[in-house]
Amino acid sequence: MKKLFAFLLTLLLSAVAAFPAYATDGTQAAADDTLLKIIVCLVIGLAVGLTVTLLMKRSMSTVRKQKRADVYVEKDSFSLTESRDIFLYSTVTRVRVNNSNNRK
Repeated sequence: MKKLFAFLLTLLLSAVAAFPAYATDGTQAAADDTLLKIIVCLVIGLAVGLTVTLLMKRSMSTVRKQKRADVYVEKDSFSLTESRDIFLYSTVTRVRVNNSNNRK
């Protein structure tokens, strides 16, 4: 965690150093420097956003998939009283089976 904050602080200080200084009479530096400022701000924002996202991802719980659901149910706490399958769409195909016993 300390390394991360040191990295962000170094990034911020290098971005501040990259900004062009104002002239001594109070006027702004050249217009080309505006593009540099925008790029530096985007890089800083991206770095901070990525850092926060990675920290949140790392703090998430590490749950593993189980092959069976009985791990999640306490013993004797579930009782199945009725079981049926309900299909919204179904196609029934009937094929007549011919054999020698069915012929007359």
